[in-house]
Amino acid sequence: MKAESFLPGKKTTAFVIVPVFALILFLFLRDYYVASPSQSELAKKDLLNTIEEEVKYKDSDKDGLRDWEERLQGTDPNNSDTDGDGIFDGLEVRNGTDPLDPLNKKSEHKKSGALENKDEYNYRNDPNLTKTDILARDFFVKVVGLKETNLINNPDAENQIIEELLRENNLVFENKYSKKDLNIVRSYSDRKIKEDIRRAVEKYGIAKRRDDYYLFAMYMDSGDEKYLKELEDNTKTFQAFIDELLKNKINNSIVLIYLSYLNAGYKYNHAFELMAAVKDDPVSAMGAFQHYISLVEELDFSTKNLALYFSEKNI
Repeated sequence: MKAESFLPGKKTTAFVIVPVFALILFLFLRDYYVASPSQSELAKKDLLNTIEEEVKYKDSDKDGLRDWEERLQGTDPNNSDTDGDGIFDGLEVRNGTDPLDPLNKKSEHKKSGALENKDEYNYRNDPNLTKTDILARDFFVKVVGLKETNLINNPDAENQIIEELLRENNLVFENKYSKKDLNIVRSYSDRKIKEDIRRAVEKYGIAKRRDDYYLFAMYMDSGDEKYLKELEDNTKTFQAFIDELLKNKINNSIVLIYLSYLNAGYKYNHAFELMAAVKDDPVSAMGAFQHYISLVEELDFSTKNLALYFSEKNI
């Protein structure tokens, strides 16, 4: 599939009576992409395929058992020969021997440790697990139920489980900063605030970056990791820009507008941080992708308010 097939039309951010400063400050928004419903569906399909590969088909130790099947058997998904008897776990399961017994006794179905110890270990609270890891474990629990109805090898049933779990794993993007995070100096002038922001824009090259969505779309289309690397660099640069704005002095009159912009920028940037990590956590990337347009609109709105603030003061 060609990237152009789901790269949306460009939308130009427009300002009414905007000073030159505002045009410089917010140029990076001038050409952001807004996908049409059909184009978004194509990108969503690519992400779903990535998630299916990660959840349904991933075999970390290449022993012939998919990772979720390893959890079903109680074997180690990162060790191809869990019991150390020289026979791959997948081969033992196919031959009917116990992959947890080095004496190769006939296997008797038993619950995995993950289910036996569910009261002792709540994987949902494990900070070391990504949303994809958690969804994979949820998938495994659901599959145990399917096994009893002889639907364990039904791809449609497995896909329905994944789609259901994705709906349940909705991401929430919350504000990060509050007034206490700002460097408020009562007598600091609006003119100096504007000049400080302009310097930060130039320092981090905010107006010169390639569009974030474009980079993500190009990676999903081509699989070329150079696009993910550039997207990751973009997110680091933009976070450094936000950090500098937090350190800059401001006065009380601009606090709410300034905070709105910083939080909108943080949420927008965090979404693309998750999308840049699509290889490690495609579920979170999917959640970020689904919020992309609303986060851009929020940033656009806060951008206009900040520009209007300086315009009304004739600065």
